Amino acid sequence: MEKLKQAAGHWAAALTAVFFTCLFPCVSIYAQNAGEARAVDMLFFLHIFLITAAVGLAATLLLFRNVSRAGFMTCLGMLVVINFSLVADFLQSHTGLRAIWLLGLVCLLWALLAVLLLVKKPNLTVGCILIAIAFGAVCAMNGIMAGITVLRAGSETSAVTVEEAVPEFQGQQRNVYYLLFDEYPGSENLQHYYGEDNEEFLTALEELGFTVSRSSRNTESCWTDTIVPNLLNLNYVADGSMTALSRRALLEDAYLYRLFAGNGYSINLINHRAYLSTKGVNELTEDQTEDTISKYLLKNSIFYKIDAINTRISKQLWRNYRDQYQGPVENCLTALQSCSAAALKNGSPTLTVSYIQCPHAPFVFGADGSTVPTLARWNWMDHSYYLGQLSYLNSILLPTIRQIRQDDPEAVIILLSDHGARLPLQLVSQYGGPTYDAEAETPYMQSVLCCVYVPDGNPEIEGDTGINATRKAIDAAFGTELGTIPAAEGYVIDPTMTAE
Repeated sequence: MEKLKQAAGHWAAALTAVFFTCLFPCVSIYAQNAGEARAVDMLFFLHIFLITAAVGLAATLLLFRNVSRAGFMTCLGMLVVINFSLVADFLQSHTGLRAIWLLGLVCLLWALLAVLLLVKKPNLTVGCILIAIAFGAVCAMNGIMAGITVLRAGSETSAVTVEEAVPEFQGQQRNVYYLLFDEYPGSENLQHYYGEDNEEFLTALEELGFTVSRSSRNTESCWTDTIVPNLLNLNYVADGSMTALSRRALLEDAYLYRLFAGNGYSINLINHRAYLSTKGVNELTEDQTEDTISKYLLKNSIFYKIDAINTRISKQLWRNYRDQYQGPVENCLTALQSCSAAALKNGSPTLTVSYIQCPHAPFVFGADGSTVPTLARWNWMDHSYYLGQLSYLNSILLPTIRQIRQDDPEAVIILLSDHGARLPLQLVSQYGGPTYDAEAETPYMQSVLCCVYVPDGNPEIEGDTGINATRKAIDAAFGTELGTIPAAEGYVIDPTMTAE
């Protein structure tokens, strides 16, 4: 019985050490991103690390015939697996040491230590216990930090006052298309940064009956995760002082959704990268996935350097899209082109909400729809890539609007963007400069697309924010009295910030 207890203790120490070795990077990365990530995001790579560790433990058990030595060496091996790319990239940038040479060196050291253990046959249960304590403590500390961040996010969200009243719509319950594009430029933005205009597209919209504002700005921020919650709640509910998790929570049950659902509307959703809430909606897009902490865990690990494994893991992360952006955006544009047919299939009036991260980088489409070379996809220095993607989007969007007008002539259509091209910010992010005058450039980066079509008569929206243009359109179409709210004032972008 005593030997059985000792054996159980050795196994418990080894397995606990291996488990916490696999868990600690997941918890650490989560804690660093707890303001925007979810705890469940840890599970994907935790499973990968545990499966890898199980294979390693089985192999080392066969080699050492001793669980304490097998557990100890598995933990060392997993530290290499978890951190190899992170260390290799650092060493290569600072010393020129290639990853393959580093891997050879690590394998040699591991083999020498294995030989030593085979000869000396030490009991490494204490070593396993120390590893378990060390990484268990790291997990606990990071878990506490993450918990504090999540609690703060919850308190921020509960403190926000969101409109509750749902006024009754008057007159015809017409379909509404609310189409939102990320980093689509307003007229002032495009002229200031690119010396170009978008008049061919905007004039075509006016010929279709739209009213077009050429001087609109969303003045509260230059960041999507602040502006979009405000747009969908028709009010300033989010600001830059809140955690990303708090701002994301404001997309759940947004006021725009509740306003239309409360008047008997179905909601269709075109949801790029799964950014918007799917509660109570019909998704027209398929297999959209959002960024998670898994991308950081992959990039740090040895799997990132092994093309075959990297590809398999990436396919699981991105649901077999051929890359992280082009497939999902094509899926959204396809759904957009048939959105009027989808709305007319519903047995009730329909609000179609679309969020597409385009013409936002990466640049994958040329003006003719051809695929941009991979190395050019974040090239903000060459203006042709952003302008080409914008032209391609326009070539999809204008026929789509014409189709909506033909299929659903009594529908209301609202075209918006969150912010314009943030060229100074992107140049700092990608190339380290030039620096810019944030106070002077912020208004240009806030210059946005803002166009409205209401069949019974368009409201005047020149210079309006996206929030107020939407409120005016709803009032004009449905006889409500939402009115307008004062535009936010005082925001200036932090010139030291960078964009993904």
